Amino acid sequence: MIEGLKVDSVNRSYIQTHIDKVLVNYDPVGCLYAYVIFYVTSKSFSEFWRKCEDFIKNEYEFPYVVKKPLYEVNHMYTESRHAKVVLERNGKETMVHFYALAIK
Repeated sequence: MIEGLKVDSVNRSYIQTHIDKVLVNYDPVGCLYAYVIFYVTSKSFSEFWRKCEDFIKNEYEFPYVVKKPLYEVNHMYTESRHAKVVLERNGKETMVHFYALAIK
């Protein structure tokens, strides 16, 4: 399951709606992998990511039990970020990946 959204700021309700889409609305059978891709147009990509990561970690209420909290995945690209959370859905792990990509 993949959901992409173009953002220029951390609009919490907009982001929440799209995360809900990929985890609940589009996935009635329980896909083990979900991806949320932020196409970021803000002037400060690192500031966007800091606020977005904080929102997902501390404010967003996942519809399933959080088995492993959100953590950043280290990778070699400077204009993107990757974070992952592991949820438990009906006794199985579901991995949700969040990618943020700076676009000009």
